[in-house]
Amino acid sequence: MNPTPNEDPWYSEGLCFNCTQCGNCCSGSPGYVWVTLDEIKEIEGYLKKQSISLGPYLRRSKGQFSLIEKSSGDCIFLQRLDSGKALCQIHPAKPSQCGKWPFWNTILKTENDWEKQATDCPGMNKGKLYSFEEIEKIRLEEKDG
Repeated sequence: MNPTPNEDPWYSEGLCFNCTQCGNCCSGSPGYVWVTLDEIKEIEGYLKKQSISLGPYLRRSKGQFSLIEKSSGDCIFLQRLDSGKALCQIHPAKPSQCGKWPFWNTILKTENDWEKQATDCPGMNKGKLYSFEEIEKIRLEEKDG
């Protein structure tokens, strides 16, 4: 339920989040990591590839491009380490959708949606307190570039 124009969102006092590098946000198929043409070019530049094209890295769905998943459900660019940590192989060029985690509209819709997602993300409700203004900036910003 979205707040009325005169009502503050449920997270107006801020939310805590600290990435633990568990990789849970980068896993779980089916899912979509939407990428724009500019983001595709940025990933190609970072990987020093002429084209990441459809097939090994991208798929078309709903008229857009999305990164594909491995058979495990992990993002094609997620690398799981023996230590239990997970690293993004394209972190400096990651899509803006990834950089906004966990401040996605679908997760911020209700407090229940947030808490439900927090059962899979050990960094939610822990660590740095993000103010309402910081959350809104992350949620609404476009990727620099």
